[in-house]
Amino acid sequence: MKKLIGTILMLIYCVLMHSVIHQVGGYFADYLYCNSICLQDNKAYATDATSSNAIGLIILDISNPASPVLAGTGNDSHILYDIDVFNQRAYIAAGALGFQIWDVSNPTAPILQTTIDLGGTCEQLMIDGDRLYTAIHYDGLKIYNIAEPTPVYLGGYFTNISAYDVFVRGELAYIADNEFGLRIVNINNPANCYLVGSYSSYYGVKYLHVANDLVFLSDAHNDNYLIDVSVPSSPVLLSTIPDMWIKAAYLLDHYLFAMQNSPGTGDKQLKIYDIANPSQPTLDSFCIIQSSATSIAVSGNYMFLTVDSEGIIIFDISELSNPDLITTSHIPASANAVELSGNYAYIADNNQRLIQMDISHPSNPQLVSQYAFPYTFGEMVLDDNLAYVTAGVSGLHILELSENNSPPASNFNLLATLPTGSAAKDICLSGHNAFVANTDNLLIVNVENPSNPCIGYQFTHPALVDYFYLAKYQDYLFLTGWADPISIIDVSDVSNPFRVATVSNPSIAGGIAIKDHYLFQSSYDFPIRIYDISNPMSPGYVGIVSNESSPYYLINIYEDYLFISFWASNRIMCYNISNPAAPILARDYSWTLPTYDLYYRQGLLYTCNHEYGFSILNFELPSSIADPQQTPALFSFSNYPNPFPDNTTFCYQAKENHRVELEVFNLKGQVVSHVHSGNENAGGHTINWNGTDDQNQRLASGIYISRLTIGHQSAVKKIIKL
Repeated sequence: MKKLIGTILMLIYCVLMHSVIHQVGGYFADYLYCNSICLQDNKAYATDATSSNAIGLIILDISNPASPVLAGTGNDSHILYDIDVFNQRAYIAAGALGFQIWDVSNPTAPILQTTIDLGGTCEQLMIDGDRLYTAIHYDGLKIYNIAEPTPVYLGGYFTNISAYDVFVRGELAYIADNEFGLRIVNINNPANCYLVGSYSSYYGVKYLHVANDLVFLSDAHNDNYLIDVSVPSSPVLLSTIPDMWIKAAYLLDHYLFAMQNSPGTGDKQLKIYDIANPSQPTLDSFCIIQSSATSIAVSGNYMFLTVDSEGIIIFDISELSNPDLITTSHIPASANAVELSGNYAYIADNNQRLIQMDISHPSNPQLVSQYAFPYTFGEMVLDDNLAYVTAGVSGLHILELSENNSPPASNFNLLATLPTGSAAKDICLSGHNAFVANTDNLLIVNVENPSNPCIGYQFTHPALVDYFYLAKYQDYLFLTGWADPISIIDVSDVSNPFRVATVSNPSIAGGIAIKDHYLFQSSYDFPIRIYDISNPMSPGYVGIVSNESSPYYLINIYEDYLFISFWASNRIMCYNISNPAAPILARDYSWTLPTYDLYYRQGLLYTCNHEYGFSILNFELPSSIADPQQTPALFSFSNYPNPFPDNTTFCYQAKENHRVELEVFNLKGQVVSHVHSGNENAGGHTINWNGTDDQNQRLASGIYISRLTIGHQSAVKKIIKL
């Protein structure tokens, strides 16, 4: 019964993630704690959230968002908060000090001109026209005319209000009241402001964001609200967002970007909600951030996040649909590893389960069966209908796999469990032997009879401290630990293995992989190294894959491709290694999730991660997000309706005259319809498509990819035919 319930829950959680954002650049400095950011005229103005390093104000040139350049800094020893810029002057909320005015006419040398005491604590402010609106804790709203360098106090609203945030549009100010909720105030005459409407929340609110007739409110802890303010005198609650600890948010079109920083858990996620129907917001996707983010700003196709202890991260949000993503199946626990066998994917998670999924239809993977281990999963190798699994101190497990697609089938038959003494880690198979990295030693296990495995030899060496990673070439085993060099062990006689050579390790080992007679070695904070091991007793250094390095990454080799997964930046780099000595970059892909393991087969990339589960990507599909350093697109691209039953209309807005091509691909990357080709003028255009292929045959229902190419740039969009 428990297995049936688990199966049902897994099927319920199977969802499709639509959105993708990818990091294109940023400005990073040690111990730079940015608090807020303002974007204006190719400049980013950010405030410092600490008083220890006395940076104060940071100004960046963001003419190229992928590569921001420091223009200048203004030193101030106080903690600074929100910032807005008007007429070459920066206005900065300075807490109990009030607000500061900086001359930023020369960005290389901003000058603090004056500080205005507000009589209370101000952390949020906003400029609208030539007026400055300041939210004051336990006091209210103060309004200043800032047409001239010396601000002139005009009035405000102070009736039983503790203002924490303010947003102004037209003659209305939307105020986050930390003791009440939302207040909407008419500020047409600052000397005589009056309340228009309000919405009371249980805890009050600390910040808000407004777009169109929608207000997002949050108390930064428990409660988050979407409010309809189309009738300002009668705000209406449409829905609540269930997440706790949302610290920053931004409304854009029909999306809500919400930054969740959960204290104590380490969860730092930028969540993307589809609020096209604000009464029923749906989680569209989310991006894992390594540090807490404090504010969000958007300019054009780029989103800027201020991040604790790092600086500023910049994302490309020009295409919020992810054409590469075929499907995602949510696994409630963290997914650690994935292997494929025939039409099945085997996924291991942090609930000590091995999950079997039918992937015969990649767009709709189905849970088939699952098996519980007694200890945390280590590694697995599949061989025909057998799975060899290491599971920590519980040792080596050998399971027989069957293919019964009638849930809740039990497709795992445990043949044997072999205690290994310490924690079993990596494993590789060769003939009748399994080589097991066992933390404290190397075990050579005879598995000729899978129901009765036995340890044939236990190998230790004083130069090896940890036994974590394994790879085999001919009669030689390559073995390394956490901070050990790679030891090369002759296992031609499994009853008498001995170490013959070593490969240096410049840092903490991240993994090893072998292609032909070349070994690829990854180490934290160092690029991946290549060694020629044609003579295993004398490995020769060849070079590095690229100059890329990262604190956390893994490497995998499938067919003629080397995949490098960077956990810290949610990035996958793919190199063609048909000539292993000279890797060629084939794909550089960033998406919203870190990839903890992957498997590549026939153009599809099967990935798993700790945050969401099991995802399938079309890694050969032509994509506008393949190059994270690309320049902003010269055009916009959309279609409606989507999904569509028979016909859909593609719309694009081109800034220049160019040749235009519109194509539709299936999920195998094959062109099924050349919809349009020709020369077009700049401006807005529409192209109708009736859902047929080049032979005028109606296409089957399913997911397709449209690609619009104008000149040398392309944009892609996932479309769904019903």
